Amino acid sequence: MEYFVLMLIITVCFIITVLVVKKPVLNFKCKGRTIKVESFWLVSLLIPAILLAAGAITPLEVLKGVTSAQSMNLIKILVLFMSMCFISVMLDKAGFFEYCALKIMSRPEKNQLHLFVMFYTVVAVLTVFTSNDIIILTFTPFIYYFSKNAGINPVPYIIAEFVAANTWSLVLIIGNPTNIYIASSMGITFIEYLKVMALPGAAAGLSSFIMLILIFRRQLKQPLGESYLEKCTAGKTALKDKTMAVISLVDLAMCMVVLTIGSYINMEMWIVSLLLRYFY
Repeated sequence: MEYFVLMLIITVCFIITVLVVKKPVLNFKCKGRTIKVESFWLVSLLIPAILLAAGAITPLEVLKGVTSAQSMNLIKILVLFMSMCFISVMLDKAGFFEYCALKIMSRPEKNQLHLFVMFYTVVAVLTVFTSNDIIILTFTPFIYYFSKNAGINPVPYIIAEFVAANTWSLVLIIGNPTNIYIASSMGITFIEYLKVMALPGAAAGLSSFIMLILIFRRQLKQPLGESYLEKCTAGKTALKDKTMAVISLVDLAMCMVVLTIGSYINMEMWIVSLLLRYFY
């Protein structure tokens, strides 16, 4: 009986997930207007409700999960993750990522390989100190824009973006939501994580970069379109909000410093990130 219930729960959860993927946006009509609501949040809401209804988890276990004083506390993890995302979003709103992307695009280079190396480097550096999700969401449209105007294949740049964002996000605990969740659940501090993962993360990033060069070496030898520089420069803009960009970068630097020394002063990472958001 327990096996049957387990299989039923898994099947229902799978069906819900598939339906959400196939229908990512729900349309509701209200007073003649159509309201669009994303449906991805339904997975994280309905599946726990099903587990509760089936008795797979108890209300007490749910309560302990959000009130536990240990590092494995969902609220603490969310505070840390959302606080770091806040910095990335502010940099995005200020046009910092767009500015970096357009700076790369507008360089007068005839060699695709040089541009590829520069692009990979910028994505890698920004990913280490911000969030890989924000970097991917921000840079993908600019890869399309750049490739279209330059008359080149966007695939090497798209793959490089994904690889750089996912490998270099290993270096710091804040680079990826998975890092935050696992490290918090194991009670790993910011500096402890850095000591262990800095070298493997850098090795993964550099080795994957070499592999990308080898895989796409033929495509990267193709010349750029003659008119790409004029088109890219025409779309070049300065920072949308220089003040916000500077404040956000200073805030990010302060956060890195305090997170680094936090383990020595017995201050949890979520408290550090929350306090800095308050002063922001």
